[in-house]
Amino acid sequence: PALHPSFVACARGALAADRLPPPETLDDERPPLPASPTALIGRDVDVAVCAGLLAEGTRLLTIIGPPGIGKTRLALALAHALAPEYRDDALFVPLAPLSDPALVAGALALALGVRENGRQPLVEGIAAFLRAKQTLLVLDNFEQLLEAAPLLGALLEAAPGLTVIATSRAPLRIAAEHLYALAPLGEGAAMELFVARARAVRHGFARTAANAPVLTAIVRRLDGLPLAIELAAARVRRFPPDALLARLEAQGLGALVDGPRDAPERQRTLHACIAWSYALLGEAEQALFRRLAVFVGGFTQEAAAAVGVAEEVLAALLDQSLVAPIDSVGGELRYTMLELVRAFALERLREAGEEEAARRAHAECCVALAEQICGDDGSEHWDERTVAEYPNFRAALEWSRTAGVGGVPDAEIGLRLAKTLRIFWYTAARQAEGLAWLEELCSPAWARGPKRWRMLLLSSLGQFRATVDGHDPRAYEALEQGLALARELGDLIATAELTRHLGELLLFQNKPDEADPWFAESLQAAEMAGNMWNIGWTKQDLGLLAEARGEYTLAREIYLECRDIFKTHFSISDTANTRLGELAWRLGEATEAAHWFHAELVCGTNAGDPSQMASAHDGLGKTAYLVGDYPLAERHYAEAIQLELSQPHCDPAFICYVLRGVAATRVGTAELVNAAQLFGHSLAHDTPPGCFRIPSLDYTRPAHDRALAACRAALGDDAFAAAWEAGRAMTLDEAVALALASPQPV
Repeated sequence: PALHPSFVACARGALAADRLPPPETLDDERPPLPASPTALIGRDVDVAVCAGLLAEGTRLLTIIGPPGIGKTRLALALAHALAPEYRDDALFVPLAPLSDPALVAGALALALGVRENGRQPLVEGIAAFLRAKQTLLVLDNFEQLLEAAPLLGALLEAAPGLTVIATSRAPLRIAAEHLYALAPLGEGAAMELFVARARAVRHGFARTAANAPVLTAIVRRLDGLPLAIELAAARVRRFPPDALLARLEAQGLGALVDGPRDAPERQRTLHACIAWSYALLGEAEQALFRRLAVFVGGFTQEAAAAVGVAEEVLAALLDQSLVAPIDSVGGELRYTMLELVRAFALERLREAGEEEAARRAHAECCVALAEQICGDDGSEHWDERTVAEYPNFRAALEWSRTAGVGGVPDAEIGLRLAKTLRIFWYTAARQAEGLAWLEELCSPAWARGPKRWRMLLLSSLGQFRATVDGHDPRAYEALEQGLALARELGDLIATAELTRHLGELLLFQNKPDEADPWFAESLQAAEMAGNMWNIGWTKQDLGLLAEARGEYTLAREIYLECRDIFKTHFSISDTANTRLGELAWRLGEATEAAHWFHAELVCGTNAGDPSQMASAHDGLGKTAYLVGDYPLAERHYAEAIQLELSQPHCDPAFICYVLRGVAATRVGTAELVNAAQLFGHSLAHDTPPGCFRIPSLDYTRPAHDRALAACRAALGDDAFAAAWEAGRAMTLDEAVALALASPQPV
């Protein structure tokens, strides 16, 4: 009680308007539906019919039709029209970059912001996320991933508020599906589209009495396919209509008089249209156009140049509508090929015997770009460019599997790229895919690569395995193998890192005496290398070791030393502030704890780091709970939850950890059923199996266990058990809604 006034003054100072900026609006950071760059022509009836089907209760609408008929444009127009009816979200998920049905769940999770947690299959996590939401998903280009269709059935069954619009060349063939066969444009709409696109490249172009018969013949030759019409209209800048018709006739497009109902025939129609555009290129332009087929999901001008496509050629391909600009990423414009155009270019590349050389140039470009973004060893912070280029990086990795002499792996490409992506995999919710690659790349088949690269990958493999299961002996084994290579290479910095990771793993396993020698070796190696970064982190681990042993005075001294190291050499101090705040809380020093958590909050605010700010608010909430200021605790917890949820890849385990604090607070306010429900949910989900939180250093657990026991005693065993089970069965969204609701005392 004596500490209460000073604590409140400190905590309220942290929240004063003149000390911190106003809270940011916590908008959903998932990308909006893509906007169409041009007007949709001739599809008003299709939009109305599809909207009617969905209004009648259709939950999976698959828009099917031949290549180039405009399935994606119709799906987006429909989604834009219906988006206001979906309370939670309307999202566009492009599947064209994927070729493996097993990756569909990961693509959905990334779009939805669902993070892998290692405790349940990813599909179950997506289903749990969607269960209570009203969400519209547009899944584009599903035809190469038909084996993943049952996944949609499972999600639709689990989430009654989910609606899916899929585009595909073939039916998905699952029970919920309603097919909508998108027909070619009628002659009037086809003519309107042709004239509009022609006018965009030749100002003043119009349909006249003189050219009307020729234009009618052109759109009839193009069979009402929007892509074919747009490609043809782009040629109007170079050819008058009669010359354009003559070229179309020379390409044999008049063979499609019976309409595009047979799929192979429809493919030949569009193929002929693309081939005609291809024939308009000079030989040098054709060769460079073919090379662009190796890119997946888009490319930059710099990347195109890396495979030999000069800027002027890229401009020519843009003019020919064979390449299209897409959104700018990282301040640099990106380009893409329509998938059908890309498929045509890839066929030509193979026929010319140029695929191997082009894929090697592409892979080398990917390695250089990944190293430019993420650093030679992956230690630099990845950004939106990494996400945009990842389909290319994945394609390069897959190619490297058999790119060596005699069909063996090309370790130069594979290992070099993986060592650069390893931290991106770890921090961008791609742990499962990253772990699969690391397991493969650390196998004997890839052993020909440089030892340093293998050392880095083994280090990451050990950390990935520890994330999945902190007691997995293979995690320790991988770290030891990496350490053996570091010692052999005489790499002191790597030795410091690997010995530190080994110590952390043992400390997590509650083996402080076994961890101690590893930390000692780590500190020695870091000091010999003069590497202050590793010196700071290893000293912090030594502070954790002292705290785990109950040597609190020593732990405080070490944390203060760490804070000085990080602040002096790296202008950061947040992690040391956190450790000092947690230690003060453990010792019941509420004012001291509030001081350090407030310092962490200032660091996070200055850095614009929502995770750091969320952690600080969680600490301030727990400190308010320590002195019995439950309303203030609730406000800090709410801030922590909302900040974490604002991130594209939020951490469900952290949110559940905060929910445990809310549960204890609700015991203090006599909201007992509510508290039991939150305890039931949080204690079932808050502690991931990996090496994230050292059990002996869970500083609030004793206090929360006392609150849990008090809640059980007050409710009685039967009522407590019922509330606990109800909370355990909640989705994370439901538990968060319960925590953010204003408590009503009973």
